[in-house]
Amino acid sequence: MKLALARTLLSLILLPTAAVAAHAQTNAYAYGYFYAPDGALALVNIVRTQDATTRIVTAELYYTFCGQANLGTACQQGDGVIPNGNTSGGVYTNVNSPDTFGVNVDTSAVTGFSNRLCTGGVDDYGDCLGMVPATGGLVAVTWTRTNAWANVETSGIKQYQLGKLTNAGSSLLEVFSATEVGMVLGVSAVGDATMVTSSESQTLLEKFAARKVKR
Repeated sequence: MKLALARTLLSLILLPTAAVAAHAQTNAYAYGYFYAPDGALALVNIVRTQDATTRIVTAELYYTFCGQANLGTACQQGDGVIPNGNTSGGVYTNVNSPDTFGVNVDTSAVTGFSNRLCTGGVDDYGDCLGMVPATGGLVAVTWTRTNAWANVETSGIKQYQLGKLTNAGSSLLEVFSATEVGMVLGVSAVGDATMVTSSESQTLLEKFAARKVKR
């Protein structure tokens, strides 16, 4: 069984939809699996999102060496918000562009970042079965998009009142093959990976708001 990271992977799906986004926004996401020296499956991922209203950009990092659930063996993981300056590059919409997306941060030096030792391993949802604080370390990983495969999904929404169109929005989700190279707490993180970009916009509401300001 691969990593029990339902909440982490679902965070991509649960990004704001076109129905609620007040402005156009773009989010970037990258993740990849690798192996610890003891053969345990590990994962590192970075999610960079922009608030639809405030336009504030937030970067969140997650790593785990808890490769399988319910094994009862101690393993380390960590997650938290990191400074945007510790990320570089991005994920864009040109399927033929070799984008790079990177992170370079010492998690032990980031206030509020949670580094923990799961003393009894993790459950099916990736939650620790008992834990104590742990020392973090350097996470320096670069993801590079490849042209091996790509999945592009688009969707739209239209809202009507009394037969008149009052709102329209669209969303785009693009998932790309990638490679991963770097280090996570002194462990080599090399292998295949995935890079994702998503965007949402709500066009008519913005136009109506602009008209109100002019009047």
